Amino acid sequence: MARLLMKGPGVRDAISLLTLAFFAPVAAGAAGCVSNEYVIPHDELVHLASVPPESRGTCVHAVQSIGERRSEAIEPPTRFLAPPPPQEASPGAGGAADSRGPEGEDVLDAVETPSIDRDVNSDIDPRLVPDLHIQVDGVVRGGPDARGTRVGPRPRLPRAGAVSWVGPRPTQAPNAAPTTRGSALPAVARSTGGGWSSGGGGGRGGDSGNFAGEALVVLAVVAVAVAAFAMIGLMASEGARFDGHVEMSPDQPVHLEYLSGAQAVVPLGAISADQAARTATARVMDDEGPGLRLLDHHLDRRGFTFKLDFGTLAFQPDTSNQTLNGLTSHVQVGYFITPRIGLLATAGLGGADDGLSATLTRHELGLELQAFPLTLGPVHLGAYANGGLAVLGTTAAEGTTATGKAGGGGLLVELDVTGRMALTLRAGADVARFDGGWSPAGTVAAGVAIY
Repeated sequence: MARLLMKGPGVRDAISLLTLAFFAPVAAGAAGCVSNEYVIPHDELVHLASVPPESRGTCVHAVQSIGERRSEAIEPPTRFLAPPPPQEASPGAGGAADSRGPEGEDVLDAVETPSIDRDVNSDIDPRLVPDLHIQVDGVVRGGPDARGTRVGPRPRLPRAGAVSWVGPRPTQAPNAAPTTRGSALPAVARSTGGGWSSGGGGGRGGDSGNFAGEALVVLAVVAVAVAAFAMIGLMASEGARFDGHVEMSPDQPVHLEYLSGAQAVVPLGAISADQAARTATARVMDDEGPGLRLLDHHLDRRGFTFKLDFGTLAFQPDTSNQTLNGLTSHVQVGYFITPRIGLLATAGLGGADDGLSATLTRHELGLELQAFPLTLGPVHLGAYANGGLAVLGTTAAEGTTATGKAGGGGLLVELDVTGRMALTLRAGADVARFDGGWSPAGTVAAGVAIY
């Protein structure tokens, strides 16, 4: 591919323009970072409201938000203290509402709503809690240390042996200079004026100009570069945020936003079942109150996902039984309906040198169904099946391409790193049908998944 990109300013300019066009929106979307806010899911809040107040903060499911961090996280105490017995608490303790809005929600005002820094713990015996608002130096831990994968040198292929022409042998004009470019596939011999055969079917053609094969290489380079840039940004933001269980004091302030739009700040131990049922969003902050202690994370695949991997590709063209070896990458975007089953749009981009002077590409575009039925601690075992369109291309001669249907499957392994990021490994095989025959392929690749 590197040799191809040096062929002329036209190709280099095309790569630059396409890269800039794709990088602008991706850069804007990948610029986020983890916030000091953690969202308590609604189901979890309803469950906590049914737990005795002194036990509510033992294990709480919380998901860190994406956004700006206003200050460093508070280092939580070694042991969270339980609140006073319920009978000692006044009716309006810790921000519990004494006045209600039109629909019965607690509302904030300058008189009846305690502030976080002043009296959110007003009903706690000061002998039990020395000072919940003394700032202790916290440590902001960065995202996972992501190391790039160094790709080795492109494997060189042996020069093809005896070959034969497909279709009628092309003729050469009397004064035409003989071509010096390589053949399109090992089964297609060099000729003085020909290249990859374009007769015998509509799936292969050379009338699209000399840059059809080169365009496939350019698009693959740009797509992989944009995907890699997006993955780096997502690993530092979405992949780094915490999704799991935390420990907090029953006196930790919880910011409630009701379905009607009203808001209130209530200690975790004072939230009633009625308040939990009417809450749209519940948030806690790691830089206020006694602080949060992060316990364990669990990989939650539900929702949108983005995956990128790199690996090796071995395939046979439709007109030859010689196996070519090269590089491949899978760019996937999709949605997991459940934590175990997802459907992803997949672009498998691969290619190899023919050992002469041309670059051969083999791309696949389609849908892929993934399932992860087995989980062994942080390791998740699964499988996939896919189908779609396959494209063969060459930069030799006329720069021709061929298209056909493809399908395949294989095995998946994921190792969760955080609650939103996992390392991936896939190994599988597929087969495509072109006008010239069948084209089998096998891949092994490793990468990263963001959920």
